Amino acid sequence: MIKSSRYTAILYLIRPTSPPHRPGFTLIELLVVISISAILIGMLLPALGGARDIARQLNCGTNIRTLALSLELYAQDNREFFPPRAGSNRWPTRLSEYYTDPSILICPNDEPAEQGTTSDSNDDWRPRSYLINGFNDIIVVRENNLNAWQSGNPAVRQAEIFNPGSVIHFGEKITYEEQGDRADFYMDLFEGIGNDFEVVNHSRHGNANRRQGGSYYVFGDGSARFLPFPEALEPINQWATILEYRNGEGQIVLPEL
Repeated sequence: MIKSSRYTAILYLIRPTSPPHRPGFTLIELLVVISISAILIGMLLPALGGARDIARQLNCGTNIRTLALSLELYAQDNREFFPPRAGSNRWPTRLSEYYTDPSILICPNDEPAEQGTTSDSNDDWRPRSYLINGFNDIIVVRENNLNAWQSGNPAVRQAEIFNPGSVIHFGEKITYEEQGDRADFYMDLFEGIGNDFEVVNHSRHGNANRRQGGSYYVFGDGSARFLPFPEALEPINQWATILEYRNGEGQIVLPEL
């Protein structure tokens, strides 16, 4: 009897026991967890969206800086002349051998609003977010003709631009949807009331109507700068090269022959 009792006690001690029963979450606890998760997601999404916008904005600055480098290389290979203001084979096509990747013609903030084709032979008709300074004021004074910028495929030489580090060479334009059938390649001071008002987007990264945000511009020294709205135009018009237009003092006075 003693042996049997001892054996029974040992079996009882080593027998596996089932884990204690744990009740699951109540409905109220589940609702509390879901509510907290929703609040946290709501707090994180704006931050993630802001980080994405900043990344796109920085990428846009990189793109326009690449265009500046391409313009400089083109000038070195063409006796310091910039691409002519032409009706075909415009600056995107002429610079394409230097920037090689046509995707840099698009600011990430413009996708997929910009339209164009994917022609391998002519980059003029690819989707594009940027336009180049047409340097109308230089051409007009040089030729002593107010209409000289409109004909003859005029080209500007680097040496003609006084203090190029203060003059915008590339900027961001309004999108295809915003400008309808206009596909401006050049920022022409003398077209309409001026492309600097009509075509340049001074607040691609923000809201111009609320005087918030700004756009990227590249200057003659190769620097890409983010200028808040409306610093590209006020108090100095940084698209212009002639002093009268930079200061907004009125029309250019042509020199006497």
